[in-house]
Amino acid sequence: MTGRVLRRAATAIYQSELTYRLRQLGYEIERGRSGAPQIKGYTQEYLDASSPRSQQIREYLEKLGQSSKEAAEIAAHSTRDRKELLTSREVVAAHRRLAADFGNQADTVVRAARERARQVQITAVPSQRVGEAITFARDKNFEREAVVDERLLIRDALRRGMGEIRYAEVRTNLDSRQVAGEFVRVKRSAHHTGQLLTTARTIATEQEIVRQMRAGQGELCPMLSPQNGGAVAHQYSHLNRSQKAH
Repeated sequence: MTGRVLRRAATAIYQSELTYRLRQLGYEIERGRSGAPQIKGYTQEYLDASSPRSQQIREYLEKLGQSSKEAAEIAAHSTRDRKELLTSREVVAAHRRLAADFGNQADTVVRAARERARQVQITAVPSQRVGEAITFARDKNFEREAVVDERLLIRDALRRGMGEIRYAEVRTNLDSRQVAGEFVRVKRSAHHTGQLLTTARTIATEQEIVRQMRAGQGELCPMLSPQNGGAVAHQYSHLNRSQKAH
């Protein structure tokens, strides 16, 4: 689990930085089938033809009736064949033949990007946008969990602001919110390599639950007397000793 979290966080950092730089060069970016960023301007037919490996994995997943990222990783290993060794010249020639078959779309995309880059004005990303991305990541991850790996917050914040915010900005904003007390570090186990976080709101909620539980102790009469309760419990052989005692 820890290794998977690390890989996905690293992928999000790489993709956000790549997307940011491509946009500065004038390229338009859109999300592909898997949610990963891709340069806009290419037909799906060309993309499928230029990546037969991806098509092979999709067909394998369709046969299994699966679509998750975990299943895709398994499919990638299960369908891996021995790669044909080609020289760099042969690889370039093959790509050029394929591009020509589809109308040399790359030439059109590059020309448009260069023209657009002349008009692009590099401006600083408002801190509000970075904060909104982290808030989105916080709400998504803490909806069901009380403790979250910090790298999941970084991953989802970068995905939310793909191409507009960068890792350094997310790191700075997240650190400042820890100092302010919104996020609280949690002691991690020896086998966990990432930093674990909870929130002040989560702590307050759990404290309130404990308070209400303690306040309600002894306020209601038991449904069964100890004698009757024990007799009923022994009728259920699947219960262990601890469960029967309670």
